[in-house]
Amino acid sequence: MKKNPCYSLCNIQNIPYLLPHGQAAADQMRGIQINESGVFLWETLDEVSDRAQLLARFTSRYEASSDETAQLERDMNDFLNQLFLRHILLSDDEEPVLPGAKSECLFLKIGPVQIKLSGPRQIFAEELLAFQTPECADADLTIVCRHDALLLPEHGSLLVQHPQLCVLETDSGYLLQFPQMPQVPAAHLAKNGRFAAVCYRPPVNDSDAQQLFHIIRLLFLYAAQKQNCYVLHSASILYREKAWLFSGRSGMGKSTHTNLWQQLYQTPVLNGDLNMLALSDGIPVIYGIPWCGTSGISHTETYPLGGILLLERGSRDLCMDLSADQKILRTSQRLISPTWDASMLQSGLDFLSALAASIPIGLLKCTRHPSAVTAARQWIDDKM
Repeated sequence: MKKNPCYSLCNIQNIPYLLPHGQAAADQMRGIQINESGVFLWETLDEVSDRAQLLARFTSRYEASSDETAQLERDMNDFLNQLFLRHILLSDDEEPVLPGAKSECLFLKIGPVQIKLSGPRQIFAEELLAFQTPECADADLTIVCRHDALLLPEHGSLLVQHPQLCVLETDSGYLLQFPQMPQVPAAHLAKNGRFAAVCYRPPVNDSDAQQLFHIIRLLFLYAAQKQNCYVLHSASILYREKAWLFSGRSGMGKSTHTNLWQQLYQTPVLNGDLNMLALSDGIPVIYGIPWCGTSGISHTETYPLGGILLLERGSRDLCMDLSADQKILRTSQRLISPTWDASMLQSGLDFLSALAASIPIGLLKCTRHPSAVTAARQWIDDKM
C-alpha cells in the first residue's frame, strides 16, 4: 500500500487532517480528520508499506502487551480501511487519478438525493443519464468506482448471507460482497451513507455496466433511507393527477394490471417495477428513479401519491380495506429498502405508519381480466 500523493497532512488549529489538493481537490474528494495514532501511522507509511511492519511499529510505539496488540491491530485496520475507502491510500499497483486520466464524474439527482459518481465513463449505465444534474459541491452520496481490490476488514459481524449478496458490518461501515458478480466482487459503504467505493475488474462490457447499475441502486437505497425515502416493489399509473401503486409478489400480475388500465382508460404507466415513496412537507409523493426492472418504463418526475393497492390472486375481483396493522405489515413486505438490522426495519415501519395515515392502502383480490381494473377503479374513486 502507498499514500495518494494528492493528499497531505495538515494541522488546523492543532487538529490534524488529511486533505486533498491538486486533482483530488479538483475532483472534490473529501478529506478526513485523524487523531494522534492516525498521524503516527500516516507518517510511518513514508518508511514502510507492509502491514505487518506497520503493525510492529504501531505496537512498539505504545509498548503494547499481547492482549493490547489485538486491539491495536483492529484500530489500525479500521483506520486503513477508511483511508482506502476514500482513495487516500492506494494499493501497490494502483495509480492516483492524475490530470488527463480517463476518469469522469457524473452528477445525479434522484428525488431529493444528490449523487456524485466517479469512474470511467463506460461503466455508467445509460439509464442514469436522464437524472443528470449540474455539478454539486456537497453530494449526499459519493460513489467511487475503482479497479483495484478493496482492503477487506479482518473482523466484523455478518448481517446478510445470500447467493446474491453478503453484508458484513465493520466499525467503519459495511462490506458488500456479490458472489454472482465476478466482475464487481465488492463494495464498501460508510455507515452515514455519504460515501461508497465499488471495486470492479476491467475490462467492463455492457453486461458488467448493468451489474454496476444494480449495485449503485443498493447504495442509493441506503442513502435514500437516510432521507426517509423508501422504495416499494410496485407498478404505478397516473390517474386523476395522482400516482396509484399496485404491489405484489413477482408474477402476481402488476404489469398485466397496469397494462389493462392503459388499454381501457389510457392512463400513463409511470414505473413498471419500482417506486420511491416519501412524505415531502407532510405530503405523500413518489419520485422518479432510473430502476424499473425489465419493464423499461420509468420517469424523472415527482407526483402526489394517491394510494396503494396490494395484489393477490383471486377467483373473482374484489377490493377491500385493511386493518391499520395489516396496511403497514403487508406494505413493508414489498419494500426493497435495506433491513440489514433491527433499526433499519423499524425505520421502515415508522415511515409506513406515517404514510398509512395519509393515503388509502387496500387489498385487491383479482383475476387477470378487465373486471379487475373495474373493481380497482371503483375503490380508488370512492377514496378520492
